[in-house]
Amino acid sequence: MRKASLREVLGITALVSSCCLVYEMAIAASFISLTGDGVLWQSLTIALYLAALGAGTYAASRLRSAEPWALLFRIELALAFVGALAVPGILGLEGAYRFWFHFLRDLQAPPSVARYAAAVLLAHGWTLLIGFLSGFELPLLIRLCGDGQEEGGRFNLVLAANYAGALAGTLTFALLLFPWLGAAGSGTAAAALNLCVCLYLRWRGLVAPAGTRSAGLALAAALIALSAAVSRPVQRLQVLNVYASALGLTAESRDETLRRGRRPPAREAFARLRALDGAVERIRSRWQTIDLLSLTEEPFPLMARFNGRLKEAGYPSRLSLYLDKRYQFHGASEALYHEFMAHVPVQLFKRVPRDVLVLGGGDGLLIRELLKYGEVRRIVNVELDLKMIELARSHPGLRALNEGSYGDPRVEVLIDDAFSFVRGSRERFDAVYIDLPYPVNYDLTRLYSVEFYVNVGRLLRENGTATLDFPLVPRDDKKPRSAYAKNSVLFSTLKAAGFKTVLPFSTECSELIPWKEAEGYGVTPEDYDPKVAKLLRRVEAERFLREHPGYKPPKGDDFYVASNDALGVETMVTFSRERLGPDYRFKDRGLKLFSLTPERLFLLQFQRFPHETAPGLANSIFRPRLFEPEHLEDFAFM
Repeated sequence: MRKASLREVLGITALVSSCCLVYEMAIAASFISLTGDGVLWQSLTIALYLAALGAGTYAASRLRSAEPWALLFRIELALAFVGALAVPGILGLEGAYRFWFHFLRDLQAPPSVARYAAAVLLAHGWTLLIGFLSGFELPLLIRLCGDGQEEGGRFNLVLAANYAGALAGTLTFALLLFPWLGAAGSGTAAAALNLCVCLYLRWRGLVAPAGTRSAGLALAAALIALSAAVSRPVQRLQVLNVYASALGLTAESRDETLRRGRRPPAREAFARLRALDGAVERIRSRWQTIDLLSLTEEPFPLMARFNGRLKEAGYPSRLSLYLDKRYQFHGASEALYHEFMAHVPVQLFKRVPRDVLVLGGGDGLLIRELLKYGEVRRIVNVELDLKMIELARSHPGLRALNEGSYGDPRVEVLIDDAFSFVRGSRERFDAVYIDLPYPVNYDLTRLYSVEFYVNVGRLLRENGTATLDFPLVPRDDKKPRSAYAKNSVLFSTLKAAGFKTVLPFSTECSELIPWKEAEGYGVTPEDYDPKVAKLLRRVEAERFLREHPGYKPPKGDDFYVASNDALGVETMVTFSRERLGPDYRFKDRGLKLFSLTPERLFLLQFQRFPHETAPGLANSIFRPRLFEPEHLEDFAFM
């Protein structure tokens, strides 16, 4: 065996160091995609990896007698095996948990987040194993470059190469590997590089040829190829398991269990899951994962009363959008949300904007509503993700929903960060609509900060309004005062940003309809005597009228209190720098609306969202108060 040059040692050091960082970041990205809490799982992955790295370094110090090149060969070969399996193994374990949760667990037992946490933590065994093996590398490479009086200088060179490799691995993962290959593909690529190191050691004669080494190399190559082949199916099954409930499989399995008296066989459940492979269309962009679901269940007929578009032939009511596995909209309910957001501010303040700024809303649905006003001459849409805009323009389902809104010449699209845009823009608008994801991480929390809203206010013309959606908590006498903490933070933030008018409202709609009409929508009577059931309906109707004075019910004496709860309730806030008085009387502007009616606008004045305002409660980029990371239970019970 020949002696390696210093250049070879430094090159190998940089290469294996970059592989270590790719493994670490790929594993962290996998856990973040599974659990949502980036801060927690990035921190935990780094902590476990470094602890295992230290253990590996200590173990290497106890093997001083081992021939260093031979030991390095075995370590790199082991990393090629483990690295190829790590991310698919993590996704496979999580997918197996979800499959058990949706199809195999005892329905009588309450769901437990502890089991999900145990499965996720067990998957971190891959982190510990890779960290332990990687801990051997640097001590071995330092030993290989040591040479008498120059040992100190070469030691520093090895450390420098190690740090340079770590930097290269981090940048390569973030800029190339993850955007193009995803977490699983990135891990496979790193495993292939570890295998290349083994091949180099063998080719350059740094380790003695042996039959077992040749067999190990062949086996590792086959395993890497297998990992590359199965990564996509494993990820696909994991995605289907995530959306099993949304696709109706969980309810179907539950109903069949109740009918049979036992759970359906695992093979049968797996076949049903595979049969819906085409129901989830996943598109990965630079910024997020976009999932378009084609749901199997038809909306409940009563929902057509709250979304008249459900009666249209060919309307894609089953299409649903998720961004990073977080629900965005459902075709059956999106008209309710977007009509309220676009038209309620116009109705309350009786002023149609001419120049409009839309921050986010890359699906084109909010823009569709704003384009209904002939007075609107310009809409500037600032969207971070170009891929979302391209989908809204080209995807048949999205185009059917947004009615080709991006083809209107009044719409200008700017691909930019909303925070950067409002900070740097010098334009003025009559209205600003903020349709952005909820603040589940620090980057999104910036978009709900005092600093952000100050700049939004600066872009508004006199008597201009801004409108955003935010998960406010409505009044509920059974809830403690602490339940309204988020309300207080948002209202305090808007007040600190200089807004004098702040009006919250929601898409929650309850209204009285004749009982005969309710029956026509498929509402079944209670299991009481018909006279008793009618009496109970009358009691509920009278309570509704007491709580909403001035509401005019339809003609008749037998009413049903219809609600749109099944469509999901969204809450919004419209605000202005000036003091503006709302007018809850509906003004007919000749628009074709499917959800917002005069009665529903009138009922908005009775909605209440308890809150306090105080300067210390304001959300700031320097003191984020709205940042509430998602917890394990948010993902464990999907």
